[in-house]
Amino acid sequence: MIKPQAKDFLAKDKILAVKEKGLRRKLIGFKMLEKGIPRQGYSLFSFDNQEIGTVTSGTHSPSLDAPIGIAFVETSQAADGTEFFVDIRGRKVKAKVCPTPFV
Repeated sequence: MIKPQAKDFLAKDKILAVKEKGLRRKLIGFKMLEKGIPRQGYSLFSFDNQEIGTVTSGTHSPSLDAPIGIAFVETSQAADGTEFFVDIRGRKVKAKVCPTPFV
């Protein structure tokens, strides 16, 4: 936690500016609703075909028996239950934001 009134430090002004402006992206967990394994670097798209984020990690979960992943998305798309598409090698596959950890 940053205590801006405590004392000066390097990049204090930049950190406070970002904090005041708010987050642009948020790290979310997601579960695939259709067949396909998400991989690092795959793009995420809203239903109106706007790019909203990128997969940072994805795999098939043996305990859930479903493909899951972690991604950075725009904060407007980060609410639990929000559905979107993952572009898996040119094919758009439906996915849904879900809470982490995946248990």
